Amino acid sequence: MDDRDGNKITQKAHQVLEQHYRRQAAAEAIYHANRLDWQRGVVEWVEVFREALKLSCYEQCRELLEIRPDLLIQDDFQLGRISQCEGNHFAQLARYAEAQQEYREAIEAYNQTLSRDPDYIKAHNNMGVALKSLADSQANLSLHNEAQQNYRLAIESYNQALLRAPDYTDAHNNKGIALRKLADLQTNPSQCNEAQQNYQQAIESFNQATALSPDDIAAHNNKGNALQSLAILQANLSQYNEAKQSYQQAIESCNQALSRAPDYINAHNSKGIALRGLADLQANLSQHDEAQQHYQQAIEAYNQALSCAPDYIYALNNEGVALKNLGNLQVALGQQQAARNNWQLALGLFARVLQLAPNDAIAQRQKDQVQALLDGLDDEGESVS
Repeated sequence: MDDRDGNKITQKAHQVLEQHYRRQAAAEAIYHANRLDWQRGVVEWVEVFREALKLSCYEQCRELLEIRPDLLIQDDFQLGRISQCEGNHFAQLARYAEAQQEYREAIEAYNQTLSRDPDYIKAHNNMGVALKSLADSQANLSLHNEAQQNYRLAIESYNQALLRAPDYTDAHNNKGIALRKLADLQTNPSQCNEAQQNYQQAIESFNQATALSPDDIAAHNNKGNALQSLAILQANLSQYNEAKQSYQQAIESCNQALSRAPDYINAHNSKGIALRGLADLQANLSQHDEAQQHYQQAIEAYNQALSCAPDYIYALNNEGVALKNLGNLQVALGQQQAARNNWQLALGLFARVLQLAPNDAIAQRQKDQVQALLDGLDDEGESVS
């Protein structure tokens, strides 16, 4: 029972305790807010959790998860939002089995909501987000068929929302993300035409979102992500001029987001990815000066993200890859000491990721690769610093 309907003494105690914990412990304050008004407490829990996860404040996330079993939740839609948050937390820490369980619970909660109200557009949108997140975790585990199926289901959920609300910016943006992720799984030779079509559809979805809301920083950033993914495919198809153009457009989209929100860590990270991709392409084309310049700019973009969120796993991982690739180029140019320095920096970044997320297979693989590169330099008789 919601404590608003209960004992007046208990209600007063929760009021006093909420005010007390407001000064020192957000999780405890939210617990007492929830006991006074279940919905207010749940909404605040979701908002605080999302912000903590965005900034990689994992200790605060753990504190919120500790009170999660004691929260009063009397609505399936809100239950779905909480399960999504939990799934995102586990996914960011590479705990994919737990993440998938939470995403499935969110999907079931949204199904229950829509069985009672088929026209609830936010439930259609959130259903799409949960399905897309489930697909992401499946893709990370190389379950590509299952992932493609759930990306398509996510796109259909967004279409259901847009059927009822054509100007719903979030649904346009989220549909674009799912289309891009689906295309990422279709870059093999047998599906590359489908991949290009889905990248273009994703870019169009983001254009529709920014046309409706020019200051939507997420849509600008996501357009940048789709463009850099398209550039990777174009480079693999030897469409080098088109790839360079797509990378430049991706960087510009990220800059559009950053011009509106200079501390937007996702855009700094995305800009770094596009710059690193452009540098990789230029290195392969023996455009060495341009490649080194763009690797350095990528590293600076990741550092901008990390200045806002020092434990941001994605930027730590991505900066490590940029440093590794820069080192590879420097070795090819006979700059062994510079390469060693950059590989050692990369090694430290991957080690930091593994402290935060011990199950991160990508960071472990990259760390092993960099260590092998360093060992290879030593075996060649280079002086050890």
